[in-house]
Amino acid sequence: MSHNLLVLFDNAYSFATLLFTSAVSFFVGLFVRYSIGTKQKKTILKLENVMLKNHSKILELEAKVSQLTNDNAELLKFNPQKLA
Repeated sequence: MSHNLLVLFDNAYSFATLLFTSAVSFFVGLFVRYSIGTKQKKTILKLENVMLKNHSKILELEAKVSQLTNDNAELLKFNPQKLA
């Protein structure tokens, strides 16, 4: 009879350990997943900022090219003999 109680106690102890280990693993997994998601979001935001800076630089350069093209067109209209 005491052998049966010992087996039940060992099984209950193992079950409690299993539940505790499962719960801890679950919360550790959630924490790791949340951390990875946060890190990825920060990386995406940094890359988007770089992309926006590059895009604004491209727009500035295109505006300068457009202005220079317009200035050259006005000069050619004013003095077309410079072309020859």
